[in-house]
Amino acid sequence: MVSSSDAGLRRSGYRHALLLGVVLATLISSVHGKVTPCAVATWKFGEIAVREAARWLAEGHSAVDAAERAVNAVELDTQDQYFVGVGGLPNRDGVMELDAAIMRGRGYRLGCVLAVQGISTPVSVARKLMEHGQHTVLAGEGAKTFALENGFKEENILTDESRREFELWKREQNFTVDKEASHDTIGIICRDETGELVVATSTSGWKFKLPGRVGDSPLVGSGFYVDQACGAAVATGDGEEIMRGCLSFLVVERMRMGDSPTRACEHAIARLRAIQSSGASFQGENRQHKKLTVGIVAMNTNGDVGASSTLGMICEGLKNSSSLHAQALPISTGANQHFLASSGSRWEQELAENR
Repeated sequence: MVSSSDAGLRRSGYRHALLLGVVLATLISSVHGKVTPCAVATWKFGEIAVREAARWLAEGHSAVDAAERAVNAVELDTQDQYFVGVGGLPNRDGVMELDAAIMRGRGYRLGCVLAVQGISTPVSVARKLMEHGQHTVLAGEGAKTFALENGFKEENILTDESRREFELWKREQNFTVDKEASHDTIGIICRDETGELVVATSTSGWKFKLPGRVGDSPLVGSGFYVDQACGAAVATGDGEEIMRGCLSFLVVERMRMGDSPTRACEHAIARLRAIQSSGASFQGENRQHKKLTVGIVAMNTNGDVGASSTLGMICEGLKNSSSLHAQALPISTGANQHFLASSGSRWEQELAENR
């Protein structure tokens, strides 16, 4: 019999991971008249995405190319993260169902795929839908059919290790999810040298979820939103809670009203707490974690970044760095470990402390 320690070894480093490990990279443009490309992502494993985005942006690629390739890097990674794409955890029936979305600031163009099976890079399917599809959102078999008709290959994306963990859960957990060990979403915001903002998300969702469950990640306004006139936001954490307040849309609208990214994120977290106190939340039954766990990252059109979370976090910018790769800075806050990774970052003076 496989022990829980054996099956969960690779995930143990993330069982008490941060709510919102912000990863930020800023690239200094040497081309006159161009704005500074930059990227920011959620969670510690977002460093994988930011490294890839930094490479693409430094080569002059568009923000939409950079965002897609950055998320692909996480979707296909099975070593450094265990929460998105290949290597993620399946639903209650042992089937992998993936959600992803991408949206451009210019033109409000977007594509979203929900509960798609057998496709390793769902964010690329979402981009294909955004650019060539008749619709904006496709789910389940429809999303899979669209992917196959557009050249994507069906694959087995449930790894042996994830299958073993699922089988262990069935035997030992009696179909009760360990909320402390739940996983989460990659969300990234990219700005290219033309100034365009693009957001992208991808997730395998709440582990051992009911088949067909969809969280906030691929839902416009909840898990992500961008408006070229004012900024972009991505959310992470308890999707059922994030959806109640359309938090990403709220953050972008607050930036439209003049809030800094940090203030906009803090306002959204305060709004979520107000929704919770009104009795809209089901006492944690619909949460992925044991306590309310939601974080938001935002970027305005100037490239200023802000964040806030329900758990509280403290981030400090690492300035005067010429390195293009991200480096992790652990910061302890109570029982939670928070990480900031930055590269030549341009942060606001106050960043990401929940109030």
